[in-house]
Amino acid sequence: AITMFKGSGIMDGLAREVCQNSLDAKNKDLGPDVPVKVKFKLVEIHKSDFPMFEGYQEALTNSINYWESSPLKTPKIMEFLENVQTALNKENIPMLVMSDYNTVGLNGVNADIDNGEKSFWDLLVNTEGISIKQDDNSAGSFGIGKNAPFAYSALNLVFYNTLAQDGGRAFEGVTRLVTSQRNYNGSMRRTQSIGKYLYLEDEFTGRPILPTDDCPLANIDAFKRTETGTDVAIVGFKQEDYDDWENLTAIAVIKNFILSIHLGKLEVSITSPKRNFEINKSNIEDLLFNTFKDIQQLKFTRQIYETLTKGQLKKVQIAEKDDLSIYTKYEDNYSQSLSRFRSTGMLINTTAES
Repeated sequence: AITMFKGSGIMDGLAREVCQNSLDAKNKDLGPDVPVKVKFKLVEIHKSDFPMFEGYQEALTNSINYWESSPLKTPKIMEFLENVQTALNKENIPMLVMSDYNTVGLNGVNADIDNGEKSFWDLLVNTEGISIKQDDNSAGSFGIGKNAPFAYSALNLVFYNTLAQDGGRAFEGVTRLVTSQRNYNGSMRRTQSIGKYLYLEDEFTGRPILPTDDCPLANIDAFKRTETGTDVAIVGFKQEDYDDWENLTAIAVIKNFILSIHLGKLEVSITSPKRNFEINKSNIEDLLFNTFKDIQQLKFTRQIYETLTKGQLKKVQIAEKDDLSIYTKYEDNYSQSLSRFRSTGMLINTTAES
């Protein structure tokens, strides 16, 4: 599932999954004129400030030792572990934090799951093979998209943080490594491949880290929230593979969410020490036809935008009144194409004649 989203120099998978999930989590109480806001921000954390990384190093060392002596050892597994170790050797760990606002966050932090209470926090952080949508009208299938952030982490490590509409606050880390080993009652036992950074109530029971636990990592500025929403942080962000990530993310957002942006449903900001972007309804035209005018990936996006703003609109009924909007525009210099969008304004696909 993680490999699905891997591709050096491409931010499409991450931008699509993050913005789609945020649009699906829109706080409906705010009304249709209030956009969902998503912020991508690159920060650094100092490894020596947080004991968690010592525990992570211990788990990684155990993994390396286990596979070094395993008859199933392969060059691919060892290369993967060596790359993780190289990333962990750095004192300054880059972290790409993706935060949404005007959303409901992840409700159910304090839910009693054993007694049938629903927890969207648990669905995101602790489950596999199920979608995490909080709205019955949201798009989603098997929850594969939650793996996208791991593809961009050299440590295969992601932090989750939320302030939810139901008042719940929580923080937790998840790493997806390999089968490892650890000492248990004097002997080395095999472990599962998924590790958690959480609060241990006893040897076998963990829960999310809460504000009352006074966790140093959960208290850094990137995770301090006064508004409802969710933060997903890629720890050990692969800057070497995505050196131009700011431009790549902006292009991916525009290409995949041109309709959401044009309709005022989505605003995105991208911030790093090198470059800043603001993407919204008022400046999308300037970005398309000036800032990114030479980007071939946006060829059809420019055509779509002109169709939305200068074309003809027809509304028809499939199941309910006006549930399908069709925009059309003809120009001699256009490539014949058809683009389909979800109701949130996210691009599904574009088919075109060559």
